[in-house]
Amino acid sequence: MKQTYDQMKETIDLNEVSLGRAGSTLYFATQVRTNGQQLEQIIGKAKGRFKESKSSKTIEEKMNKLVDGMAELSDAIYLQRKMIG
Repeated sequence: MKQTYDQMKETIDLNEVSLGRAGSTLYFATQVRTNGQQLEQIIGKAKGRFKESKSSKTIEEKMNKLVDGMAELSDAIYLQRKMIG
């Protein structure tokens, strides 16, 4: 089978587009995975802060730990939004 130059060029162009899409998909997937792992860590820290606040003796310590936990949750929400795009 003989292909014309135009047919060969079209095939090459399609392959280049496919490679570009595959590369960008892999990059996006890697970023989502990394952000997901960071999100899990941040949420775990926030959960730990909330648990620590239960065992705190003074109201001031409890409030400080709750505020820290809320700040970490806000970081988690930001990171989650970043993952969505």
